[in-house]
Amino acid sequence: MKRLGNCFHCLIITCTFTALNFTLSAQPNQKTDSLKKALKRFNKTDTNYIKTLNQLAYRTFIKNPEKTVEYARESIQLAKEIKYLKGEAGGEQVFAIGHAILGKFSEAKIHFLKAAQLFEQIKDDEGLAGAYNGLGNVTAELSQLDESIKYLNKSLNLFEKLGQKNRVALLYNNIASTYDDLKNKDKAIEYYEKSLKKYQEIGDEGEIARVYQNLNIMFFDKKQYDKAKAYAQKALNLWKKLEDEGEMSMTYNSLGLIYQKEKQYTKAIDYHKKAFELASKLKRKSSTAYSLKHLGRAYQKNKNYDEAENYFQRALAISKEIKQRSLSKDVYKSLFRVDSLRGNYQKALGYLMKSYALERSIFNEKQTKEAARLATKYETERKDRELAQQQLTIKNNELTLRQRNTQILALTGVGILLLLFAFSLFRSRRKQFKLNLLLSDQKEEIEQQAEELKATNNQLVKLDAFKQQMMSMIVHDLKNPLNSIIGLSKVGLTDKNLEHYQVINQDGVRMQHLVMNILDVHKFEDNQLQIKPLVVELSDLVALATQQIELLAQNKGVTLQADNLTTSPLKVDPELIVRVLVNLLTNAIKYTPQGGNIEVVSTAKTQQGKEYLKVSVKDNGVGIAPEFLDSIFNKYQQVDKKKSGMMRSTGLGLTFCKIVIDTHDGKIGVDSTQGQGATFWFTLPLASKDDGLATKITESNDNQIQLNSAAKALLAPIIEKIEQYEIYEASKITQVLSELDTESNEHLETWKMAIEDAVYSHNQEALTKLLALGSK
Repeated sequence: MKRLGNCFHCLIITCTFTALNFTLSAQPNQKTDSLKKALKRFNKTDTNYIKTLNQLAYRTFIKNPEKTVEYARESIQLAKEIKYLKGEAGGEQVFAIGHAILGKFSEAKIHFLKAAQLFEQIKDDEGLAGAYNGLGNVTAELSQLDESIKYLNKSLNLFEKLGQKNRVALLYNNIASTYDDLKNKDKAIEYYEKSLKKYQEIGDEGEIARVYQNLNIMFFDKKQYDKAKAYAQKALNLWKKLEDEGEMSMTYNSLGLIYQKEKQYTKAIDYHKKAFELASKLKRKSSTAYSLKHLGRAYQKNKNYDEAENYFQRALAISKEIKQRSLSKDVYKSLFRVDSLRGNYQKALGYLMKSYALERSIFNEKQTKEAARLATKYETERKDRELAQQQLTIKNNELTLRQRNTQILALTGVGILLLLFAFSLFRSRRKQFKLNLLLSDQKEEIEQQAEELKATNNQLVKLDAFKQQMMSMIVHDLKNPLNSIIGLSKVGLTDKNLEHYQVINQDGVRMQHLVMNILDVHKFEDNQLQIKPLVVELSDLVALATQQIELLAQNKGVTLQADNLTTSPLKVDPELIVRVLVNLLTNAIKYTPQGGNIEVVSTAKTQQGKEYLKVSVKDNGVGIAPEFLDSIFNKYQQVDKKKSGMMRSTGLGLTFCKIVIDTHDGKIGVDSTQGQGATFWFTLPLASKDDGLATKITESNDNQIQLNSAAKALLAPIIEKIEQYEIYEASKITQVLSELDTESNEHLETWKMAIEDAVYSHNQEALTKLLALGSK
């Protein structure tokens, strides 16, 4: 958020200062130690004790917010005991501040609301305005932006009524920031301009400069770079006048970014260097690192890749030193781009993987914190419900005992006058009526808590779904650079560097298989995995699979045997079954000793009147411990390396295999004795006579796509654009495909999907035939 001072803590101080006037005016210059001594002079039932306690809480929130919460809690309790509403309101206010500083914005909101209710009750408009401002800011932090606007406007109206121009200007700025979060740039600009006008009336040049900077950011986001530049220059002039070198450094970077957008890279570099020099002089490491990153980006766009790498590496070193992982992630991505542009694809891939690793780490940390917060909230609510139930039980027991005593008294007073008996009966029924009311209230409260628990559980479920979606998005992003690496490694094949490029190419293909495994597992979980069956021979599938892992086997000296395969045809999705075989063969090579042997065999079987083929991959490796055999195909299941000598599975490869075989109505399993190798096997139903003859899976299957002349006319400009790119330029090809309108012809959609499959699997032959099909 672009709030004044760019610091939420400072904003909390400002918005609550007026609410604590009664506290701070008592002893404005006393430090914490003096306040502690002052406490000893007052009795705890004295209002001065509560005032001093609130001031002490307020003085400690920056260095020790936990202590702030502790002091404020005591203040609230004491104020309640002596019914001192103003002291209780001040305590609730500073209690909310402490929670906000600790990042507990939900709790802060609750206590700001309590403070607002108390200030409203005692008709303290100044305190109420501060509470509303606090509510506006914590709801913004909670992304409750419409609610934030509502509270900030309430605060604005009260401060305008009180004639406090500084607070009014601040509220305009905060409302503008919230509209920016709502992506309403025009409304944000409107309120920033109101804030600017008010600060100009006051004559506060520092705040005027900050609003200029915020307006610069707004117009930069709207791509109106002339206006952005004008406001940035105005801000810079004021910072120079005020001799604020820290703000000057930030504004120099803003101007540099504008010139980058205008492709005036020489000017951009000059401004970023000025920013870097000031940040270095002030020893502000974070600002220095960001200036270095901006310099690297400007040199990269100016195609000076050596200088770009130099500045990126310096930015990376500082970001690691100050442990700014988000900045490190961005710099790794920038280094990936530089090395990609240079053609250093293996090095570029290393930077990309480091970037994704940091991105996952940051994301997982955020989600872990959120899950912990929800779990704590759930546990607290559970304990509250248990306590409420215990209290209800005690009250029921007490009422039951009283009822019994009443009945005993009634029985022993039979001889008493009828009027007295009637009066006793009346009292008994009145108590019963009160009990019923109490039980009804408790029941409503428990039902409400149950609804809240249900909502919390739904939030946890959504959180897990979001995490799975994010993981799928990250893996999807890996596909394009992998296609580039695979494609460019093929382009570089020469006698001189054949061995190196073969390693890059086959490792890229293996990584592509891992990526596709993850994506297909997610597709299965979302009921999106579909098979495209063809009648094929097992020998063709095995030949394709062994071709992909041939180099891996050679490097380890492992012998592959697949000579005695049955000729019975299968009706399967050839691409998926090849990947199953690649997964099983890769696993077998990995855990077979140097010079070992792997054998692929098949046998035809008949069971319960159905014919099927059993395919086995046998190795003489370390084997698998018995306790892992039943669970090895489970998602993320790994064999303990202490049990097997090494880790047997990545956790998703075998899961993918099981999903594919299950989808083909087959079965998959493993037989192993630890120390004597393992045999992974799977079964597939045989093709029937009605399915036709087996097709060579390397042949084109474009005969399934029917394109009439009208469809081909639509495809002509699309094909012309695609032919300008190499197959590894996947992102550019898919961008061209997005221009194709497929609603008018379902075969166009089939052709488009086939093109995408060919590109993502790096199948040049299939791509060429599909382009030719659309051109005929």
